[in-house]
Amino acid sequence: MTTDDLKAEFNKIVASSLSLPPAKRLDYVLGELDKLPAEYREFLLQLVSTTVALADDRTSMKTTRNQIIISAICLIVGTFLAFYFKTPTGIQYLFIRGFFVLGVVGIAVAILVGTVNLKWSATKSLAVTATGGFALFILIYYLNPPQPPDLKSNPSQGNVQTNTP
Repeated sequence: MTTDDLKAEFNKIVASSLSLPPAKRLDYVLGELDKLPAEYREFLLQLVSTTVALADDRTSMKTTRNQIIISAICLIVGTFLAFYFKTPTGIQYLFIRGFFVLGVVGIAVAILVGTVNLKWSATKSLAVTATGGFALFILIYYLNPPQPPDLKSNPSQGNVQTNTP
């Protein structure tokens, strides 16, 4: 087997394995390497596994970067809305709060390593079990609630100023 043939086999195995789900990659790679001469198998296995792992890391880094960007946008929108509406109505308040929580949770999930598990019983008949980002969302959104604005009053009445001589 020539060097060019070996390179072609390597490129074919890597390209095909990247299109498979991670759980099926090893079986595919081992099956393809069994077709090659025995003296090249160990070397190519290490080379293919390193290449596939680096490709997965690159994809993971792009995903994390995109998650941080989207979360930062949510935080910026939440901050803008909080300062834009002097006296928010009930629905405006919920949207502002939702943007803040989504932004904080998105950044926390992107940066923190590991898993967060939450088992919470609000009442005897309502129990919540959550993992990961949703668990953080529940913790931040429900366990630290700010006081909602008065939903019965008209917010425009409090902001109107008239100049009477």
